Amino acid sequence: MYVSLELNFNNMRILILYFVLTTLCALSHAQNSNESFARIIDSLETKLKTAKNDTNKVIILNDLAHKYLETGIYDKALVLFNSSITLSKKMGYKKGLSVAYNNLGVLYDYRADYIKSIDYYNMALALRKESGDLKGQSACYSNLAIVYEYLGKFPEALNCLYDALRIDEKLNDKNGIGILHINMGSVYAQQGKYKESEACFKKALELFTSIDAKDGIAYAESGLGMIFMQSGKETEAEEHVKRSKAIFEEFGDKQNVSGALINLGQIYVSSKKLNDAEKVYKESLKLNLELEDKRNLSFSYLGLGQVYMHKRNFPRSKMFLDSAIYLAESIGCIECLRDDYSAYAHMDSSSSNFKGAFINMKKFMLYRDSLMNETNNKKSSQAKLQYDFDKKAISDSLRNKEVKEQEAFRHDQEIKQQKLYSYGAVLGFILMLVIAGVSFRAFKQKQKDNIVIEHQKAMVEEKQKEILDSINYAERIQRSFLATEELLQENLNQYFVFFQPKDVVSGDFYWGSKLSNGNFALATADSTGHGVPGAIMSILNISCLENAIKEGCTSPADILNHTRTNIIERLKKDGSAEGGKDGMDCSLICLNPTNSQLNYAAANNPIWVVRDNVLIELTPDKMPVGKHDKDQNSFAQHSFDLKKGDVIYALTDGMADQFGGPKGKKFMYKKLKEFLVSISGLSMTEQKDKLDIALNNWKGGLEQVDDVCVVGIRI
Repeated sequence: MYVSLELNFNNMRILILYFVLTTLCALSHAQNSNESFARIIDSLETKLKTAKNDTNKVIILNDLAHKYLETGIYDKALVLFNSSITLSKKMGYKKGLSVAYNNLGVLYDYRADYIKSIDYYNMALALRKESGDLKGQSACYSNLAIVYEYLGKFPEALNCLYDALRIDEKLNDKNGIGILHINMGSVYAQQGKYKESEACFKKALELFTSIDAKDGIAYAESGLGMIFMQSGKETEAEEHVKRSKAIFEEFGDKQNVSGALINLGQIYVSSKKLNDAEKVYKESLKLNLELEDKRNLSFSYLGLGQVYMHKRNFPRSKMFLDSAIYLAESIGCIECLRDDYSAYAHMDSSSSNFKGAFINMKKFMLYRDSLMNETNNKKSSQAKLQYDFDKKAISDSLRNKEVKEQEAFRHDQEIKQQKLYSYGAVLGFILMLVIAGVSFRAFKQKQKDNIVIEHQKAMVEEKQKEILDSINYAERIQRSFLATEELLQENLNQYFVFFQPKDVVSGDFYWGSKLSNGNFALATADSTGHGVPGAIMSILNISCLENAIKEGCTSPADILNHTRTNIIERLKKDGSAEGGKDGMDCSLICLNPTNSQLNYAAANNPIWVVRDNVLIELTPDKMPVGKHDKDQNSFAQHSFDLKKGDVIYALTDGMADQFGGPKGKKFMYKKLKEFLVSISGLSMTEQKDKLDIALNNWKGGLEQVDDVCVVGIRI
């Protein structure tokens, strides 16, 4: 995107190029299909419902998530990609895992979370190197390059692009080579190397035209449009960008339609077609708000700020430029800030605020210099020189050999002619032999060390595999103790179980049983610990609950009392002085066949009932099911009359205690209550999906701190 500034105090126009590119994934996966996205998504959703937990399901999850990603529904895509990762890890399906990682990199790139994006691309790259997937490696390098480009790390971006180009030339992949030339054109343009940039875009257009790749043609046209804009050829620039926009609209690629609108807006600003510019910028603003694309949204605000500046509506211009700077700072976009402060300086100068113009011009120069410094230019040149050297190495090998032989001959002649140099050469040769001997010994020792390291690595990997296999087997055992879907469907009308362990196995659990009096009991519990210790404790807790049922207990309070006694007796044998104090927090509800009355007892875990959008809290006893100062006190027995439409929520503390959000704080029970009330009118399946999205969005890049279990039942 261009930012065109006419600076009053030096009477010159500064042209700064920013070319909006989406990632390789979006380009290489564009479909020449007349079938609508909605139809494809419906078809994949149908397949997903009947898919078994195998590699085919992973493929469906990834395909469906990618479609949601392409249409800008990022929350749904995130949930599906995470499901794909979980299933792929359980099966050891590395290809499915690498696809999900790569696409999560794309997703977080779109959301301007660049650190996460780089992490996921690198994880995908490592898996693809391990499997020898050359094309996949090229895609990862390309995607990494684009993120580095957005961050203003141009040498790193070019290094990645040349790594990808070596692979695609080896594969003779014309489409891939064309994509890489487009991305290189973008990087060169941002460094002010417009000649190199134009050459890259023209090479890409030539390649894409030869294979009739419309999506690639669209990117090449867009890039050339921006180069023509830099040259002051607005008419040609507009034609190229409009052609690219038409192709992106044909594919339903909203991300790049937005970029084309922004580029058109800048062309219109440069050619003083301010009403046309205002119109396309507002279109882009609406689209970027829908896509939640912070980077392009920042450019939409910047463009509108420029339009109103030229219309001399300075208050409105300032409002949009302030918004652009705020967004740019929030995502750490250096090139965005560079352009924003440049425009701000121009606006201040136009409104005779010369002090503000001076301050903002200094900020502009600071960001400009950080992107255009000599170190970056030097590193960029080195990257290209290294690539050229590698490419020519094989073809020049014979000629190089002849040159070396000629040089050796001349050297021998010089030695014969100069006796003094001869002695020096002999001495140097002896010294070289000594060094070579030492180096050879070091090399042999290193070989031995490498053999030892490789052996140790293999042993570690084997042990790790054994541990993972054991944990996966433990997860299957633990799952057999949980309430089955058949049991829940038989005894509950409408329900959901949102169960997301911190690790493969879990300390949280949900368990159910039919009682001798005909009622149905359902426990939602949080055992001491999580991971493997928590899972072992959960199996002990479930066994004690089942024993209480076998002993004929039918009231929730009696069941918890009997369970507590069993847990304490079992843990007396753990070897500690006083016996273990482990156990669980648990809410136990019992429903009669008509679902007209709720009987319950609760240990630390609350039970909530939402009726007519009002949350009623059924408070628990403040003691666990286990050894405690109050373990001689009976759990309280409660009853609650239910009405049709009531929604019962039983839960552990995992979601409320999860850290995340913009300030890294806990989700908290208050926020969780408000959220459950807000979704209580939805279907139970939709509620579960909303909880999944809310949790993953809240924790963001932070680690999950505890197991999460929420059970919802509609009466």
